[in-house]
This record gives sequence, structure tokens and C-alpha cells, in this order.
Amino acid sequence: MPRLQTRIIAIGFCLFVFGPLVLHLAGVRPGAVDNRRLTAAPEVSPGRVLDDVYWSEWTDYFADAFPLREAAIRANLRIDQSIFDTSASTVVQGDEGWLYLDESFTRLCDAALTPTQAVDRLVEVVDGWAADGTPVVVPVVPSKLTIYPEFLDEDARDRAECTDEAVAELRTAVDAAGVDWFAPLWDDLVAAKDDGPVYFRKDTHWTDPGAMVGLAAMVDGVGGDWVDDAVVEVGTIDWEGDLTRLTGIPSTEPTERLAVERPGVEVTLVSEFEPGEDRIVVYEASGPEGALLPGTTLVVHDSFFEPGLSRHLLEAHAAFAERTVYL
Repeated sequence: MPRLQTRIIAIGFCLFVFGPLVLHLAGVRPGAVDNRRLTAAPEVSPGRVLDDVYWSEWTDYFADAFPLREAAIRANLRIDQSIFDTSASTVVQGDEGWLYLDESFTRLCDAALTPTQAVDRLVEVVDGWAADGTPVVVPVVPSKLTIYPEFLDEDARDRAECTDEAVAELRTAVDAAGVDWFAPLWDDLVAAKDDGPVYFRKDTHWTDPGAMVGLAAMVDGVGGDWVDDAVVEVGTIDWEGDLTRLTGIPSTEPTERLAVERPGVEVTLVSEFEPGEDRIVVYEASGPEGALLPGTTLVVHDSFFEPGLSRHLLEAHAAFAERTVYL
């Protein structure tokens, strides 16, 4: 092999091996391009040096801490899309640029409990609180797949049949539960579609108009007084869809940003902390007598209220209670 070629290969090998290490030592860290928390470094434990799990934890950490990881993932996905005409297995491509989370096609079908069993179990727990006089509301938020099936191609529609059947069973079980604290949002979100998108085209979650449907159900469901006129437009932003990050090629879409303004009501962030994997956010509000729900309102939520992404939604909801704790 010619000497020049040998040197080029040697230099390339050194850059590949030591380049990321140098970048890591310089403080360069990868982004969360695949839309999950990156693996944290395990604790150094000399007593576990012979433990295969210990070294597996370090392998996962170094794989996630690789400084050029984001660029490598995107390059690989661009090759897949441009040459092999494939996309991320976690994302389903719909018509007109609509993206869907692949898991939403099977989640209800593969769950440990059937929809009916899940509703029965929830009723057993929540009815105890309601019987003690605690105001309770459980909004049932459908996935984007259920609200926007019209952008699926024929193959995707066939895959969605199982989920459609499970959703029908879920709706029947909620209606049959005979409790007044369920707040199913299917019909309200479908009706709101006439005024604009209630879910993002490129994200799993609802838009601000969709979220306001949920906020109204939550406030009214615990005895508050939701006021539609309090919802105001505060501009348009470019939203980077989580599903585009899963494809490895992040992109944005313009979306309407809404807020809640109530005369005389002031909302204050009191505290925010993360015990382990959870995040707890506490707000307090002050306002005219009778304008706010008394005491503490607890909201147990998922990513539809993720504080890092949707802080304004928490503040909008907090404008109706004296103290609100989001878990």
C-alpha cells in the first residue's frame, strides 16, 4: 500500500477514535435528537468490575455521550431516506406532511389491561377520593391518530384498525362507568378542528387551541369557572416537532400561541424541582374574591403538560386556582 494512502488511513483512524474524546473533554455534548433522556453516567464502583451489567451501563452512557452522535444519526437517516426510501421505524409518514408516532398504532392493543379493565381499575381508585368530597376530574385525551385519521394512507389505516376497536371499547367503558368525573375529549376536539389544528402535524401533542379544550374540561370538572373570553392570542411561533427529531431531521412548523388573561388575577411560579425522574412545579395565584378555586389543586399529567415545552399551558391553567401543583 502506498505510504501516502497509509498515512491518510492512519490519520482518519485517529480522528475517528480520538476526535470524539477531545470534543467530549472540551465540553461538547450531543443533543437529544431521538427525543428521550440520555443515559446518565453510572456511579464508579470498584466492587462491580466483574459485573456484566455494570459495564453495560457504561457502554450505554458512552454511546449516548458520543459528541458526534447527533450528526451520525442524522447522516444515517438522510442516507436511508434519500437512497433506500425508508424512514425512522418509530414514525409513520402520513399525507400532506402529517407524522404519527408508530407506537400509537399498537399501544392500546398491547397494553397489560384491556380498555375496560383499565377504566374499572381507575374507577376503584378515584371513586374513593370523590366519595370523600374531593373534586376530581379525569380528562381522557385521545391520540392524534384518533383525531386526525384522514391523513393516513391505506396501509396505515389497516394498521390502525386494532386501535380503532380499542378506542371504541374505551369510549363504551367510560360511558358505562356511570361517574361524573370522567371528561372524554373526543367529540370536543373533533368539533374544535373546524377552527384550526388541534394537534401538530409534526408532533405527538396538541396545539394551544387543542390544549384549551383540555384546560376547560379540567377547570369546569373540579368546580371552577372556565371563561372562553379569557383565552387570547399572543402571536405565532415556530414549533420543532418531536416526531421530526425522531426521524433525525428536525424541522419546525408555525403554530398559534394562546394564553389566558383574567382581569385582576396574577399567577406566580413558587417552586420547581425534580425528585428522581419526576418534575414537580408549583404555582400560586391571587385575584378577586371567588375568582379562584380554594386550596390546592393537584394535576397529575404526562408529556401533554411537559413544563419544558408547554410552560404557558401550566400558567394558563394555574390562573383558575389559589395553588396548583403539577406532578
